[in-house]
Amino acid sequence: MTTVAGQVGSATPRRAERWLARVLVVLAVNVALGVAVVGGVRSFEAVSAQFGSLLVPLTADGMIIACTAPAPEDRPAQSPGPYTS
Repeated sequence: MTTVAGQVGSATPRRAERWLARVLVVLAVNVALGVAVVGGVRSFEAVSAQFGSLLVPLTADGMIIACTAPAPEDRPAQSPGPYTS
């Protein structure tokens, strides 16, 4: 049996490193999501309290989405689809 230089040894350390890397990535993503949720809730509550209405932050979010959406002429052309006549 021949071996290539650099491939001698057990694959167990590499497997352990991959496993640890995946665990750390999952942990980082979960922490980031948690921070985003907490920040979003605090921001929503602060704006709602400032203006005395739950509709203000919802309306503002809707306006941001509407204003940042691409204009119709900037959107790619869509095919009519299989169910149009």
